[in-house]
This record gives sequence, structure tokens and C-alpha cells, in this order.
Amino acid sequence: MMRVMDKDLVVLRSQQLPNKLSIAGGGDYDKIWIRDNVYVALAFVAAGLPSEAASIYSALFAIIKTYEPTLDLTGYPHTESELLLPRFTINGAKVKDRWSNKQHDAIGILLYGVGQLYSMDHKYVSESEKELIQKLVGYLERCRYWEDSDNGMWEEDPPLLHASSLAACIKGIEAVSSFCSYNLGYLATAKENLASLLPSESSAHSTDMALLSLVWPLGYKRQDIVQTVEDKLLRSNGVARFIGDKYESMDNQEAEWVMGIPWLGIAHYELGDIAKARQYLEQTERLYTENGLPESYLAENTACVHTPLAWSHAMALVLRSKLSKTAR
Repeated sequence: MMRVMDKDLVVLRSQQLPNKLSIAGGGDYDKIWIRDNVYVALAFVAAGLPSEAASIYSALFAIIKTYEPTLDLTGYPHTESELLLPRFTINGAKVKDRWSNKQHDAIGILLYGVGQLYSMDHKYVSESEKELIQKLVGYLERCRYWEDSDNGMWEEDPPLLHASSLAACIKGIEAVSSFCSYNLGYLATAKENLASLLPSESSAHSTDMALLSLVWPLGYKRQDIVQTVEDKLLRSNGVARFIGDKYESMDNQEAEWVMGIPWLGIAHYELGDIAKARQYLEQTERLYTENGLPESYLAENTACVHTPLAWSHAMALVLRSKLSKTAR
């Protein structure tokens, strides 16, 4: 008999390429995003499948290895060619169309995920991968992650200082600190800047769904963030990324991002409200289409073309996995 969480595993595995990396989703989302794949790996860990997560990280490192000269550059990156790109083709090649490619949070969350897995069992990270991870820490420091504007989780222009990017870099570097060297002064400054910026995401967005990443997976116990996201961004079929979001919007209504529903459930679970977490799982159940969970719902309850979305199913799998360990 199939476990209830297996329906998300089936979708996630169906989107995996032979190298175990996932395309982002349906429609034209036929690319490999570092960030999306890390969240899939985090979901596999939550579901008790760390070896599957390790395969994802190893495949990401195999791609990043081909761009190692970028990590060996010195000095702050002023041009696109100096950046480690956050997404690739299914063959690991650079995507040539214009994109907002400075995404420190993607590197930070990768470090965090790998550090989490290493703490479970050192066998999951090879010596050669440790060397590459050290270079990723150095890359973030070269980018002045503690004060640098980036395009953030939603890949937006213009670049701004984002709380979710700062938090990902802080927790990512801390997660690999047992086998990587890092500048303690930079880390301390990053923490000061994060504290000054919170509870806002950036100077442009006082409230943003990206802030939920601080609660999970990064472990900040911020009830105020969860409450504000619920009060200002929660919709019937999802969560708006931020007020006034134009991506996939219709009739001046922001797209309702499905993954925000289980993400809120996970956040409440992390904060100790199991009953509220269960309510969000029940709401998640109502959002499945015949093809799985979409990226978002648009006006008139229409699922967008990006269905199924790996990130949505990853969040649903995490919430199911956490609640399955809690007695009613």
C-alpha cells in the first residue's frame, strides 16, 4: 500500500534526470536550478532518504566543478562572466538568455544542505567535494556576501540586500564550518546586518514569502515573520511572494504560489503549533491537479502552466514527513 507521502516522491523522482538532478517543473521550466534542487534534497532528507539527497548534491558539484575557474578568481565580481550561475541546461551548460544571475542565497542554501547531510554521516561528502565547498565559501566572501546586493530568491532586478540571502549564507557557512575555513569577522558583520534588516526582506519588500526560509530550513524561531506572511500574503490557493508581484499576475492580482501553503505548515510545525501545521496540510491536499502541484494559481483558480513544480512537491513532502512523526 502506497504511503501518502509517496505521491510527492513519485512526482519528484519523475522529474529527475539520469544524473538525479531535477528540472524545475512543467511548461518551459526545463532547466536545472541550484536552489530548487537543494530544496528537493532537503525534502529527501526529511523523508528519511539521505542517500538520494547525497546524489543530488554530488551531481550539483559535478556541474559546479566544470566552472571551477570562476571560483578561483580574485576580487569582487563586477561582470557576469565572474559569477557562478544559479541555473544550467539539463546538460550542465550555461543558459545564454539574460537572467538575474547574482543569487547568493542559492550558494548559501547549498552549503547549508550539504553541511546538514555531513553532520548526519561524513560519508556523504567526499574529500574532493570538501575542496570545492571550501572554494564556494571563498566565493561568497569574494562577493562580500555580508553586505552585497543580489537578485535574491525571486531573481529580481535591481539587486538589493536580502534578508533571506544573508541568512542562507550565514547558516550555510556555519553548517560547513567543521571542515571549511571562513572569516569570522565577515560572519559577525553579516549577522549584524541581518538583525538590522529584519523583519523586512529588503528595502523594497517589508513582507516576503522568502522570509519563511529563515524559519525552515534555516532554524530561526521567528513567529513574527510567520504571522506577517499570513496576515499580508496568504491567499486561498497559495501565498503571494510579495505585495505587487507582477510575475504571472492577472487582473492586478498576484499569483498565489502553492508551495507557500505547505511552507507555512512547516513553519508552524517548527514553532511548535502542530494543529496549525495539520490545517495547512489539509489545505495543500486541495491544491493538487491531475498533474500534481503547480507553481501557482492565477485568477479564477486557474493553475499555471508550470505544473508540476518540484519545489511545491518538495515542500509538501517535508510537511508530510514531519507530521508523520508526530502522534495525533
